Amino acid sequence: MGKCPRIVIAAAHSGSGKTSLAISLTGALCRRGYKVQTFKVGPDFLDPTYLAVVSGRPCYNLDSWMMDKEHIQNLFDRVTRDADIAVVEGVMGLFDGSDTSTTQGSTAQIADWLDAPVLLIVNSRGMSRSFAALVKGFTSFEPQLNFIGVVANHCGSQNHEKWLSASLAAAGEPPLVGAIPSGAFVKLPGRHLGLVTASEQNLTKPVIDDLSAAVERHVSVENLLQSLNVKKTSDSDANESIRTDSTAFFPKIRIGVAYDDAFHFYYQDFFDALVARGCEIVRFSPLADKLLPDNLNGIYIGGGYPEVHAQTLSANGEMMSSIRAFADSGRPVYAECGGLMYLSKGIETNEGQHFSMLGILPART
Repeated sequence: MGKCPRIVIAAAHSGSGKTSLAISLTGALCRRGYKVQTFKVGPDFLDPTYLAVVSGRPCYNLDSWMMDKEHIQNLFDRVTRDADIAVVEGVMGLFDGSDTSTTQGSTAQIADWLDAPVLLIVNSRGMSRSFAALVKGFTSFEPQLNFIGVVANHCGSQNHEKWLSASLAAAGEPPLVGAIPSGAFVKLPGRHLGLVTASEQNLTKPVIDDLSAAVERHVSVENLLQSLNVKKTSDSDANESIRTDSTAFFPKIRIGVAYDDAFHFYYQDFFDALVARGCEIVRFSPLADKLLPDNLNGIYIGGGYPEVHAQTLSANGEMMSSIRAFADSGRPVYAECGGLMYLSKGIETNEGQHFSMLGILPART
């Protein structure tokens, strides 16, 4: 394993504040001048968009249900070579995964595989000594994990913070390193699949600054940095490429990737793997562009929200004609999730409106 300092943001359950803490901590570290590489546990396309915007670097998924230990460790080492610290946002509760009797597919398994200290965030509303009992259950459940501290979310007052801190100390548990009052984190916009995808419109610099300032006020960031032994690397230390360059052994293949507000559910490491094997990734927008890029060998249309943008997609007849002509030429078109909806005959929205799509697949959505 590489030597980049790392920390896993975990929780007792979904809705505890993992994402807000991970985004805020990343923003605070970046404001201090650190190069932060972010990761998200599990097959999540939405939270990574926020972590990528805040860090200024692609966010990578770590999913031990789809990936084996060696792949995850190699991926982590590769993309953290030029980073000062890695922030890993967990999924659901710390021990929730694909198996009820082991850590398989859980945040705990990723923390174990990466030998990463865990920062546990807990909703503390209405608790005092019970807070320590809950934490004790988590810290003793899988003894191989290393807990670096606890953050109390929805903390009621300074006295409440003192009670929670004292209860942890009396129980011999990791220290309270943060107490975040209710409302301290800016509420992030949501949709039926979770968060709305991050953009310059909903994750502006003032919002990032507010989140970063909140974690600076209520979490002992400096103590965390000291505990993790985080140091800034010089530019000369970070010259090594994070990608394996094997393109000399393969012909260049141009793959057009649909990428805009309607289609953006992709895994960054998949694109890295394609580039390493001689592919050139060329983005195009089914919403805004009129024609496909020139000289493509294949098209990839991923998931997203085509139903939200169905009217605009349907109105862009020139792009749809371009894609139909490409498919008719016999060249490969790969689509998944929302991409398959775009390839269908049409989409019917929740409001009962019908919009025609590509019609390449003999089905409707």
